[in-house]
Amino acid sequence: MILIADENVVAFHQRTLSLSTSRALLVELLLIAAAIVFPALAHLADAPVRFLLPMQCSVILAGLIYCWRGGVLAGLVAPIASFLLSGSPSLSVLPSMTAELATYGFVTGIFREKVDGNPFLSVVIALVAGRAFFVVFVLITKRVTTNYMLCFTAALFPGLIAAAYQIFLLPLLARGWIKRQLRRTGPSSNAARQ
Repeated sequence: MILIADENVVAFHQRTLSLSTSRALLVELLLIAAAIVFPALAHLADAPVRFLLPMQCSVILAGLIYCWRGGVLAGLVAPIASFLLSGSPSLSVLPSMTAELATYGFVTGIFREKVDGNPFLSVVIALVAGRAFFVVFVLITKRVTTNYMLCFTAALFPGLIAAAYQIFLLPLLARGWIKRQLRRTGPSSNAARQ
């Protein structure tokens, strides 16, 4: 939490919200549910899931709103719950996708809360870190059975479209939600954790 003092005004600028209230936990569960439902709907509609990356959106949003704890929680739970409920992502993709999504959530939240605070930069850094972690994970576990360059090109380039809208849209959504919550409850009851 940043305290800005003027001679007449004291304002609180919170970067993230606490994940310790029942309302916050409910919203976190809704973000996880969205990370499960939106990809399923996209698959049903034959939408280009690899271009939209709907599961990432909820995880990154959780990191922006509820810091690294919320981001990691969404990143770990959403793909596993999705697999258990629908069989998607496939078991062969589940470990790398879970690691990648947890990385998105952690990096977004840690940069938002502790390091820089700029939500747009937090998303950019998280997207790069998540994709880099995915590549390293796939190389270490030798999950690629075809040409490495074809695999990585297919995995990385379609996500550029999603990255563009995630960088600009998700920080605005998070900012709006945090402001709304602070107006509703006040800064002191929703203090960001250290």
